[in-house]
Amino acid sequence: MLNEAEALEWLKSFEVSVKNRDFAKAQALYDSQATLFGTLVVMSQSTEDYKKNQWAVIWNMSKNFRFSEILRIDVFDSVAIISAMWKNTTLVNENWIERSGRATLCLIKANEQVKAIHSHFSSSP
Repeated sequence: MLNEAEALEWLKSFEVSVKNRDFAKAQALYDSQATLFGTLVVMSQSTEDYKKNQWAVIWNMSKNFRFSEILRIDVFDSVAIISAMWKNTTLVNENWIERSGRATLCLIKANEQVKAIHSHFSSSP
């Protein structure tokens, strides 16, 4: 069984991974067959590909990433669906600007590990 506290812990771990640019830790939070949607990558089913084309680009030109609001966490046995808002500071044309967006995540718990099987991060319009 997965519980809300474990889902919140996953979010905190991901947040720390982004802040520390710890790609290996972030990859370990995802299932090996996860489907990932992003602001730069339309769709990927490889965290290695996503790391190279999404995380490395975005994380290396941003700081202060945080989930600013957890809108909803629904837990069903070993699955959690999360809707959240995020914020960071991003380097654009040599200026640091505040940026915000939204995220949807689907987590599963298997073999006592919580992993994301899907995430969708996008910037606010």
